[in-house]
Amino acid sequence: MRHGWIAWVVGILAVVLALVIGSVFLMDEPVRRYIEHQVNRQLHVYSLHVGKLDLHPLALSLDLENVSIVQNRHPDPPIVVIPQWHASLQWTELMKTNIVSDHVIKHPVVNVTRSQVKSELANPTKSGWQDALRAIFPVRINELKVEDAEVTYFDHPKARPLKLSHLQFEAGDISNRAQEQDYPSTIRFDAQLFKAGRVTFGGRANFLTKPLLALNGDFTLERVLIEDLIGLTGRYNVQLRSGQLQAEGQVEYAPWKKTADINHFLLEDVKADYVYRKHPRDEAGREEVVATVKEMQRKDEVTVYVKHGKVLHSEFGFVNKSTNPEYRVVMMDVNAEFDNISNRLKELKQGNAVAKVTGLFMGTGRTVAAGTFGREDPNPAFDLDVRIVKMELKSLNDVLRAYADIDVSKGALSFFSQLSVKDGQVTGYVKPMFGDVEVYDPQQDKDKAMTRKWYEAVVGGVVGLLKNPRTEQVAAQPDLSGPVTNPQADTWQIVATLIQNAFFKAILPRLEQERGRS
Repeated sequence: MRHGWIAWVVGILAVVLALVIGSVFLMDEPVRRYIEHQVNRQLHVYSLHVGKLDLHPLALSLDLENVSIVQNRHPDPPIVVIPQWHASLQWTELMKTNIVSDHVIKHPVVNVTRSQVKSELANPTKSGWQDALRAIFPVRINELKVEDAEVTYFDHPKARPLKLSHLQFEAGDISNRAQEQDYPSTIRFDAQLFKAGRVTFGGRANFLTKPLLALNGDFTLERVLIEDLIGLTGRYNVQLRSGQLQAEGQVEYAPWKKTADINHFLLEDVKADYVYRKHPRDEAGREEVVATVKEMQRKDEVTVYVKHGKVLHSEFGFVNKSTNPEYRVVMMDVNAEFDNISNRLKELKQGNAVAKVTGLFMGTGRTVAAGTFGREDPNPAFDLDVRIVKMELKSLNDVLRAYADIDVSKGALSFFSQLSVKDGQVTGYVKPMFGDVEVYDPQQDKDKAMTRKWYEAVVGGVVGLLKNPRTEQVAAQPDLSGPVTNPQADTWQIVATLIQNAFFKAILPRLEQERGRS
């Protein structure tokens, strides 16, 4: 009988345990629906879907499968797809009435399009997910691990996407009670960037800032292939064909501050062009729009400071598609060094910024450019020295045809310029020197009309009259001294304007003058 009583007790316990386990299984679906409902009720721009939920009440944990988050306005593709998500509560903290959890997310896939980002940035208050998390009872994530994630950004349907793969991510002390301008959480991640590159980051974060999380920490970039960035730079008319980037430094990216302090960067074997296209629409209206866009970009611009940087064996070109014929101006075999330089010299940390560039202008003219740039306090102040020696003038024929309606068959150009800007005043000169210029070449121009041949022969004769009999060179030294034309311009805008004016006002007009004299 004693054995029979024991059997009855064991049987009853087995039945009770079976009922408990069965009830747990029966709870999975209601809990899944409840989580979906509660989350989606708080979210207005996004929607959460949970494919499957397994509840483990004794272990105070649950497993989620096939979780997806979509942006309602742009649902394709889903922003996040999570195959496996394990979450657990800490017993010890629960006894203290604290909700502290740990999470492990495996193999998530994140796909973000430009349209989705623009929608989030345009209406950061409507998505509501940050406010929804802040509104609930105090919650803290002790540890969040993301294993082997894949993140892809699609800037344009026809552009190459930006891709991070094999992303390993760890974060700790994530709280919905964090202050707005604070970094309460630890964060670290490393990933493969495109095909061969590597990116790492370690520091602090605030996951609930609007519209995006805030970061502050150290980063490294290794072996990043430049051509893989074309999906991002193509929108800004920058075409990238080859090259490699390495960099390391500190970055702070938040609604209240956006800075990148680069200790060192190296660009090697880069081939890049900036392509200019003129818009045929109303120029006055377009200029107003451009000015507005620039002002908005300036407010959101990242301040970049470079302690030391190098460019080796690279090629940079400017392609103008707004002229007839189109032309490309290029600097080849570029080697450059930069020290203490920034895109915002108003925020220059200490001392002067220094830059030195060497290369071959149009592939033949040996070029040295050196500049020293002071802090914009309050106005730009800098010294710039440019020298180009014995560039084959024939290589500029497309430029000459576009602006002066002539071409040359022979000749060399040397160009010397010294410019200084201080207290709103420009001082300096540009001195172009032409040697052995021949405008007309019967063999080169055999298919041209006779009137055109006659005109170029006359221009060539006038150039011959201007030559120095001893040096066989045509020389001029325009004085560029005077006030800065745009007092509101920053250093880099003034530099670009002066270089443009020096080139177009000192070289091309000389040949146009000869046409007028003929």
